[in-house]
Amino acid sequence: MASTITVSVGGTVIATRTAGFSGEVAKVVLSSPVIGKTGGNGSSGNIAVYKLYDAANNPVYVDYSATDNTATPPQNLNEDTAVRGTVITSVARDRDFSLNVSTGVVTSGRVIFTCGSTAGTGKISFIYTNTSGSIVKSNVLDAKCAGDAVTYTAAYDKKSYAPGEIATLTVTFKDSKGNVANDITDVDTDTTGEITVSTAGMSQAINGPTTDGTDGAGIDQGTLVYTYAVGTTEGTFTNRINVPDVNTAGAALLTAATSATLTVASNSTAVSNADVLKAIVSLIASINKQIAALQKALLKKK
Repeated sequence: MASTITVSVGGTVIATRTAGFSGEVAKVVLSSPVIGKTGGNGSSGNIAVYKLYDAANNPVYVDYSATDNTATPPQNLNEDTAVRGTVITSVARDRDFSLNVSTGVVTSGRVIFTCGSTAGTGKISFIYTNTSGSIVKSNVLDAKCAGDAVTYTAAYDKKSYAPGEIATLTVTFKDSKGNVANDITDVDTDTTGEITVSTAGMSQAINGPTTDGTDGAGIDQGTLVYTYAVGTTEGTFTNRINVPDVNTAGAALLTAATSATLTVASNSTAVSNADVLKAIVSLIASINKQIAALQKALLKKK
């Protein structure tokens, strides 16, 4: 819980101060693990996020403006080694869950993990020991380890779009064992050429990862995501996606660009010539049946 204290002189505010109040740690939440690199560690970027809360769900910061909170010291958070397994070889607290009291900026806590040489899913869990002696266990977080990307596929989020709709293209990368690739190694380092995506059937590129300069393109949960405004021309279009770095890395597995099919079909209620012709043929057939039935009925009366 936070409260703001305001100091006024003659009705003029001359100072304010926000003070936070919280109980001891009652909940430890781990989240947002990257897909770690096999053989990599925290220095490589194998990280996950942690936050602490009291019983009323208020955040409990272990650091205030670079000063350790003596009521909830950061060093009281330690790994629960009982759940880790063999895929991940070590886990540690890396950055404190903190609040800058002058700017109000909150920094999520961070933990790091080291992957062994084998891809797979490991477990991360932490225990916080309060100064009162009470122990709080975090959730058990699945954290994956995988190799670098050597293949990729691409697909749109829908089978068909109406003109003007937003299309999302997801490019998914796999390692040599078929696991979704790690998020650590860039798939576009500009050493062999930049990622290119053809946009047949599109009217405008809206959003995509940074793929130029020296920034590279870091994948997130094994994917790169692009969004486009669909054009007004109806038809089926083949879009080519080329990731030269991955083509090179997995030369024996993938030597050319991949493709994704975009279908643009109007959802208009306008009737086409083919629909009109079909309706006429159906109407004629119905009339012929009615005439035949009428002739049959008249013959019976005679």
